[in-house]
Amino acid sequence: MNNNGAHPELPSPPDASDFADELEYAKAMSDYYAARQLFWGEEVAYYKKKHDESLAKQKGHDEEVAQALLTIQRLDAEEAKQRAKATKEAEKKKKAEEKKAEEDEDANVVQIPVYAS
Repeated sequence: MNNNGAHPELPSPPDASDFADELEYAKAMSDYYAARQLFWGEEVAYYKKKHDESLAKQKGHDEEVAQALLTIQRLDAEEAKQRAKATKEAEKKKKAEEKKAEEDEDANVVQIPVYAS
């Protein structure tokens, strides 16, 4: 990556016709291969950085999802607890109403004494 943070560009090879002698051309080729090596080093570093950023983002996302799942489980457990409590209270109320109705029925019964003759 160059100094301004932009993605690096692969250098172009030198043209032999641009050089006066073979020694200058050989030096230019040596510089070219050094630049290529630097380029590929920067290229690998660039993609490694992108990969690491992606992994960090994914890890953050995974943690967020795990936290949301824990919240859902907690809310489901609370809801189940409230439903069980409401069911228990409804059964208790129903039994109390049945008992009251039975007591009222017993109170309204007219007992007729039967005398044996």
